[in-house]
Amino acid sequence: METFVCGGLRIDYVISATGEVRLNQIGGNAIYAAVGARTYTDRVHLLARAGDNYPQEWLDELARQGILSSHLIRVPGWQDMRTFYAYIDEKTRIDRDPTLHFARIGQPLPEELEGYVFSTLETQNPDNPLVMRGGDVPEVSADAVHIAPMALRSHLELAQAFRQQQAEQITVDPGEYELTAESEPLIKTYCGLIDAFLPSELEMGLLLDTSDPYEAAETFASWGAPLVVIKRGPDGCLLYERDVRKFTNIPAYPVQVVDVTGAGDTFGGAFAVALNQTGDPIRSVVMATVAASLCLQGYGALYGLNPPPGEVKKRLDMLMERVQRNR
Repeated sequence: METFVCGGLRIDYVISATGEVRLNQIGGNAIYAAVGARTYTDRVHLLARAGDNYPQEWLDELARQGILSSHLIRVPGWQDMRTFYAYIDEKTRIDRDPTLHFARIGQPLPEELEGYVFSTLETQNPDNPLVMRGGDVPEVSADAVHIAPMALRSHLELAQAFRQQQAEQITVDPGEYELTAESEPLIKTYCGLIDAFLPSELEMGLLLDTSDPYEAAETFASWGAPLVVIKRGPDGCLLYERDVRKFTNIPAYPVQVVDVTGAGDTFGGAFAVALNQTGDPIRSVVMATVAASLCLQGYGALYGLNPPPGEVKKRLDMLMERVQRNR
């Protein structure tokens, strides 16, 4: 099985809700999505752009874990790949103004964060060398492709390019920063090219100005997506299967949440692999929910790798039983 995850690679700087500081950490939604995919497959290909300053030793470690970067596009020179997060509590995360938040915990701003503005600033500029393009897609045969949050134009170009390469399945997570009602025409265009659309409840509201996930799911399906999964955080997910006009609620797997960073991306990568393996949308959402639950229990992009033996099956069995009981 050839799985591709497209997204961003980042260098993370984090202040936890308890005031713990983690500097210069491996990050990026492509990494989280790849870790989710690795829950159910032996290897995953990264498709991303990275400056010369993205550490090669991180990529080497990923390769040892079955996450391969042979299709990575190196952009010459130093590129701003920094991401800053400050957690006010388990549910509130701020990704701007690091000076203020380091002062809040009584520490000076780290030198590495001098001049930092916003972690996804490059997505607002189509000329930025880190923005992905359709021409980045290699001439390969892909079984499952997951496109993590990035510029909406990149979503469209990548979906078009992978379809031209006869990719078997494409899933997309839209991401929140560019989403407004004005995004509708572009998203409608790529929804007709993909197999599943995976917005969060926040993204649903930004696009449609509604708080009703059932209405939103039907609307997204009418735009062309055969499957819609609306991620609702601790309230689980709502799955809508367009062709059979069927809704299914899948609860979250109960865990003690340590860090919510990347949970949605982990879900997306796992869902893409699960759907390609099983063809069963309900089971695929359950499998993705379990992968996300592993991510939630610790800090860092690689935390969800290599869970204890039997843990994934135990969680799958428990959650599938609960879903079947509630149907």
